[in-house]
Amino acid sequence: MKVNKNINKSMIALIALASCTIPAAYAQLSFDSVFPPSPFKHALSLCINVYGDLEGMQSAPAYQHQPLIMDALLGRLLRLNSYTRTMSVQPMHAEDKDYFLDITKKVSALFDAVVMSAEHKTLGQALLADIASVVEKNNLHPE
Repeated sequence: MKVNKNINKSMIALIALASCTIPAAYAQLSFDSVFPPSPFKHALSLCINVYGDLEGMQSAPAYQHQPLIMDALLGRLLRLNSYTRTMSVQPMHAEDKDYFLDITKKVSALFDAVVMSAEHKTLGQALLADIASVVEKNNLHPE
C-alpha cells in the first residue's frame, strides 16, 4: 500500500512538472511561425497603411507640408514596391490581383489629391505607377 502511494505521488509530481514545462516549449509557436506571411500579405497590409496615412494627411492639412512625413510616406511606398517585386515571382489568384489593383488605384487617386511638393509628388506617382505595372504583369495562379 505504501509503495502505491509513493508511485501515485511520483506520477502526480511528474505530471505537474510536465504540465509546467510543455507549454513553455509551445509558447514559441505562433500562426505566423508555422505559416509565415506571404509577400502578398505584407504588401496588402502596407498598401492599406499607406492609404490610411494619406487619408490622415488629407483630413489634417497641416501635415501635408511636413517634409519628414512625406519622406516617411515615400519610404513606405518604396518598401511596398519592394514587396510587389517579391510577390511577382509567385503567381497570384485573379481575385487577389484585382483586389490589390483596386486598392492601388484608390491609393493613387488619394495621393494625387494630397498637397505636397513637386518632388514628392513626382516620386510618389512614379512608385505607384511601377507598383501597379508590376502587379498587372504578374501571372495568374492556375486554378
